[in-house]
Amino acid sequence: MLVNVLIVFFIVLIFYQIFLANMHCVEGLENSSQVTTDPLVLEKQNYDKIADLDKNLYNLSKQAENAYADINLNISNLNSKLVQLDKRVKDTETVLFLNTVRLDNAEAKTLSNT
Repeated sequence: MLVNVLIVFFIVLIFYQIFLANMHCVEGLENSSQVTTDPLVLEKQNYDKIADLDKNLYNLSKQAENAYADINLNISNLNSKLVQLDKRVKDTETVLFLNTVRLDNAEAKTLSNT
């Protein structure tokens, strides 16, 4: 049963390819205007297109440089904030440690007085 289905499928596929091969269609862009083959005109068109691409590439590179500079500035700001935060954490740890030591000393004096 499966073999028969596959045979029919491939026969239909072959007929479809034959049908497509007999159709006279043009692939791609059809230009109704007069196409020039003059090398000088084609050179000028290519030069203009290359100049536009070069300008676009230059603009993209400038945008990338600006984005890179902004990212570096953000990273340096974040690094400085992290250093400040680390300093605050260490200061807080020191204060908490000293307060704990003072409380322990005060408790020891209270216990020794009783």
